[in-house]
Amino acid sequence: MFKRLSLAFVLLLAIPALADDYYLIEMNSPGQTFNGCSNFFWDADAIFYNLGADDQVVTLAGVSNGALPTYLLTSFHVAPGRAASLRQAIGIPWEPATAAPMWIIHATAPPSILVDSEMPLGVAVGGGSIVCRGPILFLQQNGKTQLPVFRALVPASQRQVIRGLSIGDVAGHINVAIYNAGSDIASATIEVHRACDGAITETRNVVIGPNIAEQFNGFGIPETSNACAPLDPSSGLSSLAYVIVTVDQPSLTFASILGSVSTTNNLPVSTIQVMPGIAQ
Repeated sequence: MFKRLSLAFVLLLAIPALADDYYLIEMNSPGQTFNGCSNFFWDADAIFYNLGADDQVVTLAGVSNGALPTYLLTSFHVAPGRAASLRQAIGIPWEPATAAPMWIIHATAPPSILVDSEMPLGVAVGGGSIVCRGPILFLQQNGKTQLPVFRALVPASQRQVIRGLSIGDVAGHINVAIYNAGSDIASATIEVHRACDGAITETRNVVIGPNIAEQFNGFGIPETSNACAPLDPSSGLSSLAYVIVTVDQPSLTFASILGSVSTTNNLPVSTIQVMPGIAQ
């Protein structure tokens, strides 16, 4: 009996601890310039909340757009009842070896960890030129945009619907990002649909390298006021678009819809939404 119990104990020790997969958006890219000496700065961070009673470990299992830098920590601890920032835990700033402006992190964490992803609205001020004078200051007190947290890759050739793309009457555009998680070059089709009648207003065929996350910019926001008249301006269908993406490799997709940038009293004003692709 003792031998059987000992063997069972050894087998339990051999079973790896349960861990959940997370695919998170990271970025490190300057945006539109305003006021001559300032520009938006698109940044991202992930927050890990440990709701358990024990210390837990978050592990970086991989990254798109090149290898993880050799100096980077690939795991960190989250104390019970505490939260930890990914950027703070592994070092600021960092990026894949290719210095991509946007990339995907594959992280694993125990089930007691909750994960949140966010994009602060950063502003880079200065630059050291004769006109701008002074160091670059990164200000992130202007709110944030929630980013999707993906739990699994979408199988090859399964269409992904990115819904709810609307910023009302503000002029703007749609950007669509695709992460090719496969080991081969991916071919993808991006379709922008007008929600009020389902019509395709724009189609683009693109290719993405293996283990590469890439953003495709400048899709127009469909016009609905004439196309679907009579349409109540207060209707949820007004100025609403959705995107369908089909990729022939395992992938993830998301889209951002950005409004025009203006300034009031030298403070930036921007409208932005980021929506994930949902497998259909």
